[in-house]
Amino acid sequence: MPDFNSIKELQRYIQTKANLALKNEVATNTVEAMMKKIDEVVYDVYEPKVYEREKDHGGLTDPNNIRVQMINDDTVSIENIRSDGNRNVVEIVETGQGYYYSFDYTNKPRAFTGATRQELKTSKSHIKAMKLGLERQGIRTEQ
Repeated sequence: MPDFNSIKELQRYIQTKANLALKNEVATNTVEAMMKKIDEVVYDVYEPKVYEREKDHGGLTDPNNIRVQMINDDTVSIENIRSDGNRNVVEIVETGQGYYYSFDYTNKPRAFTGATRQELKTSKSHIKAMKLGLERQGIRTEQ
């Protein structure tokens, strides 16, 4: 660890390391939690009869449809951006409204975003990921 001439320098150093942990470990952990919740809340509740799911190949669990972006120095945003042309597939699945056809989940929300938030709140896996990310960079944390 480098030497610091002021508390401000130390704070900037730690913030830089925390930002890297957010972009890497915390984002990866959160994306994995979201994908798990999509499987549980969206895909596992029924088997489609009219179409084949795209899942990891253009669907909700395709990593290309999950955008990770730093909003500012200490905030990472993880957002599922799955669309079908100009239709927001995420909003349709989350609300249950906007389908072109009627089926068992028309007007029945499958809110995987809220389920992901609850999973993270309960498991605190994102906090563990932050600690791992900091430790990977040489910063020990207390339990």
